[in-house]
Amino acid sequence: MPEKHVGLFFTRDVSLEAWEQGGMLAREVSLYERLVDRGWKVTFVTYGGRADLEIGRQLDGIDVVCNSSGMPRALYRRLLIRLHSKALARCSVFKSNQTLGADRAAAAGARFGRPFVARSGYRWSEFSRHLRGDAAGEKALRYEQRVFSAAHRIVVSTAAAGHQVSSRWPRLASRVTIIPNFVDTELFSPDNSVEPDRDVVYVGRLSEQKNVESLIQAADIGGFGVRIIGDGNLREACELQARTLGCDVEFAGRLPHTLLPSQLRLGRIFVLPSHYEGHPKTLLEAMACGCAVVGTRVPGIREVIRPGETGLLCGTEPTEIADAVTRLLNDGSLRSQLGGAARRAIVNDLSLTRIVEQEENVLLELSAEHLEETRR
Repeated sequence: MPEKHVGLFFTRDVSLEAWEQGGMLAREVSLYERLVDRGWKVTFVTYGGRADLEIGRQLDGIDVVCNSSGMPRALYRRLLIRLHSKALARCSVFKSNQTLGADRAAAAGARFGRPFVARSGYRWSEFSRHLRGDAAGEKALRYEQRVFSAAHRIVVSTAAAGHQVSSRWPRLASRVTIIPNFVDTELFSPDNSVEPDRDVVYVGRLSEQKNVESLIQAADIGGFGVRIIGDGNLREACELQARTLGCDVEFAGRLPHTLLPSQLRLGRIFVLPSHYEGHPKTLLEAMACGCAVVGTRVPGIREVIRPGETGLLCGTEPTEIADAVTRLLNDGSLRSQLGGAARRAIVNDLSLTRIVEQEENVLLELSAEHLEETRR
């Protein structure tokens, strides 16, 4: 049996402190806690400072190495493999949390002669193109090519993303593995004793990608109430929009991940109005709670919702969102039917237990292959 020790490289410039402040620490760490329970050692390589060490002391079985000396970020990125060489040398396999920053995990794999897993929860090149234009998308695409070419496995969250990688780089197709995002289906579960107090709940960032402005306009058109959970650069503009329209929109701000199940159960419908997505965790969590869901017919969402079976799909325009929401608000039987089917789909395919098994299989396979190579 090979040594079971995974070194996880965080997304560039992301820290445990940022996870905690964003309310996502428990969710992001849970998979690795399950690996620890299965006998793995885990080392997190983060970009935080001493606060990350304090948070790390609360994580049983997970070691944290970080920028504890507070050096400039760019310098830390260049030197982190050398700075943490003693800890990294003990790892049997390296993994990136997302594509951005995966070059450091690839470099560690080359430096210590260990296999490297490039995880791509979303296509960074596609997101870059949407956010910053074609030139940024092309630059990110070249970065993806370098990272994926260095990887022993390329883990993507959807079949569509896997097809994109395999089609663009056919020689890498055999390295592609699909491991979807997971949901803690015990935490995110229905509670039929709860009486909803809001027509619609939205959870996520308030950013251009998420198209929250169209949801607010839809609330004005359809005359329904919305609770928005989250924060972002458009919050002030969204609040002004809601006040100007005079519609019933509540801004709850950012909440800890552990409080989200109760908030999701308080909504009759969950809506994700985004322009594009990767494999949206908030949508999966709402479905696990048995919510009737409405999502836009865009990449990342249309691969999750089976229209008319586990939710409804609509366009990104306010009138289209309003029509889909109104249809569900007027049909309690359909809401119940879609919510029940959504819950079953998540439990069957995306439970934390199921995804941990898939994750461990990849790590064990690579560790065993590496051990066999070293014995030759």
